[in-house]
Amino acid sequence: MSKSNKVSLKDLVPKWILQLLLNLSMLSLGVMTCIKGPALLTLQSKYDTSIETISLMFLLTSIGGLFGVGIWTILLDFIPDWRLFIFAANVLFSGVSSALIPQGNHISSLLVVSAWNGIHSGVIHAGVNVLCMELWRGLNCGPYMHSIHLSFSIGGFIGPLLSKPFISNSIYGSPMELLFGLASIPMVTIGISLFIYAIARRDHFITRKPINHHEESDKVERQSQLGIESILLIALMFVFFIIHVVVEFSNFSYMPTMAVKLDLHLSEREGANILAFFMAGFSCARGLAIPLAVKVSPKYLLIVNLTLILIGSILLVVLGQSEKWVLEVGYTLSGLGMGSMFVNSWVWLEQYLTVGYRVANTFNIGCGIATVVSPLFIGNLVNDFPMTLIYTQLTAAIAASFIFSFGTYLGSKILQKRSALKVEDSATVLAIKIETSLGL
Repeated sequence: MSKSNKVSLKDLVPKWILQLLLNLSMLSLGVMTCIKGPALLTLQSKYDTSIETISLMFLLTSIGGLFGVGIWTILLDFIPDWRLFIFAANVLFSGVSSALIPQGNHISSLLVVSAWNGIHSGVIHAGVNVLCMELWRGLNCGPYMHSIHLSFSIGGFIGPLLSKPFISNSIYGSPMELLFGLASIPMVTIGISLFIYAIARRDHFITRKPINHHEESDKVERQSQLGIESILLIALMFVFFIIHVVVEFSNFSYMPTMAVKLDLHLSEREGANILAFFMAGFSCARGLAIPLAVKVSPKYLLIVNLTLILIGSILLVVLGQSEKWVLEVGYTLSGLGMGSMFVNSWVWLEQYLTVGYRVANTFNIGCGIATVVSPLFIGNLVNDFPMTLIYTQLTAAIAASFIFSFGTYLGSKILQKRSALKVEDSATVLAIKIETSLGL
């Protein structure tokens, strides 16, 4: 790729094609992720088991996702030139494994395939951002990154709507097999398309520069000069991301079940509608984030995010058990708050610290841990205590607000120290120049 920011139309067209394929892969992954929640009770009936047992599919998917992140990181270091082929293979097998999730006659087969599916999903989540940043290196990749997250949330909105005809006394003979089979077709098609693209563009795709661990060490050393504040801020954001992903993943997985188990006694289809309201707000937030990120500071965007989540959570806690419209409004507000919070918090952190390879991997591992915590905690309680999901969201919103407030204070300290270091460096350079000019 040329170092110039000017790119010809001939060079842009292949980039746009790959960007479209990346977006479609995330849209399809969003669909696959968010049909599982509405289908949970139907799968429970199919396998004649408890909510706690069927929820193990989420736990094993999450554990598989952790392995997927690790596999992607290792392969990226050892065979970086094959990264697009690796990504394409995982998109393809994600579709295949998704179609096979409800095919077995015993719960053990569902759990094994869920773990297998989680590995491929983990690679996709870890790989899509890297591929996007490399694709637009030297240009402004921000809008394209936001479009990827928007695509996932649109898929998450489509998923509950797609699942409605296949749950709660479906007219179809094998509803789960048909639902997961239909939902997997786009993913398989996109995986094949990515293989074709990778073969056609293998000599043109940007060669990834190997990770220079000495440069990473230098970044860590420079950040360590900023004192304990930088370490505390990284630790706080590690917790922040875990909190955020626990709530987000729990809502994707257990919101329909929670809605059905509440005193309102909603049907499974009405429970799927509640998730659709959440995903509508989630998608709108990610769509609005693209233009807003150009003009508005991430600090103020995060304040709006947290405020919306707090308002939505309080509504749900106070009136969520008695009024259906409160569930719809409360979760729409929550979706609006959560939709862009992950990206906004990352950009906000970058204002204070350079997030290097090792720190980014640490955050990814934290997010993976969060997806394991969700089914262990929420999955075991949501059947008997459905309000657990809502209470967890409110508690997380309060904790995240405190972390953001303290993080802003730490960030101001870091900026002050950085300014002092710059002044000190400037004084040192000036002294050297004076000594040189005087011949000392």
